[in-house]
Amino acid sequence: ESKKRAETEKARLEVVEAKRKAKEEEARRKAVKAKEEVRLAEELKRQKGQEEAKSILESKKRAETEKARLEVVEAKRKAKEEEARRKAVKAKEEVRLAEELKRQKGQEEAKSILESKKRAE
Repeated sequence: ESKKRAETEKARLEVVEAKRKAKEEEARRKAVKAKEEVRLAEELKRQKGQEEAKSILESKKRAETEKARLEVVEAKRKAKEEEARRKAVKAKEEVRLAEELKRQKGQEEAKSILESKKRAE
């Protein structure tokens, strides 16, 4: 009887020990799982941060490219305006010179007519 009680007690203690070990193992597995979830969440957060940084850099690059393109367009517009201004100045000078030449020619003709009259007199 005593031997039977001892074996029963031993079996009960083994069951208690097995349950304790099972609980410890379950707790360990949960801790590992939680730790992995935290690691994955941090990795996801890091990747998201990298993606946001990449997106920001790409936006900046697009903005800089557009700014440079607009600067080129503006420079071309200014160059065309300057060229048109130079042509206008040149044309104006040519008109002035033509009028001056016409005036001089008119003066020479008038002078020639006066000289002719003087000779005739």
